[in-house]
Amino acid sequence: HLGPADLPHLSALDGEARWTLEDAGLVIAPRPSGAHENMCVEAMAAGLLFGIDSPERGGLAGYLAASQMGDWLHIEEVAVRIELRRRGIGAALVRHAIGECRRRRLTGCSLTTDRFLPFNYGFYRRLGFSECSQQNQPLHLARRVVFEASVFAAAERRVAMVLLSDETASLSGTGA
Repeated sequence: HLGPADLPHLSALDGEARWTLEDAGLVIAPRPSGAHENMCVEAMAAGLLFGIDSPERGGLAGYLAASQMGDWLHIEEVAVRIELRRRGIGAALVRHAIGECRRRRLTGCSLTTDRFLPFNYGFYRRLGFSECSQQNQPLHLARRVVFEASVFAAAERRVAMVLLSDETASLSGTGA
């Protein structure tokens, strides 16, 4: 779990993640001032802000911020330092969140991502997440999709994904 002293590092990692998305062609509206920090503070208060330190470089390698929405654990954001990607850090963070979902006996994990970015969509598919059609979305997820339509210029690229808790048992072996 991360604490208040980690917030500046989370902001830097968030900036790297946003640059990666913009480099991939996504147009993202700027966040309102303080929105990222507020999300992280809320995740921290809920016990749902996780991080992994960089073994080689020191400091924070990556983090995951989540929120509990009713009986769902919603993954708000996963970010990993650019030079440390593709080393299992993001997967370890997501597996840790899945384990927390299971520990809390929630229905499952949810998230939204870009359906055309293989380093996002394919990553979550490999971890067991599947697309959730609009008619099957839990209320919190349907609301998130509507909100994101106002934030992303190409809203049709956004996809809601879920992993039901009965599927988490085999995926939560290692934690962060």
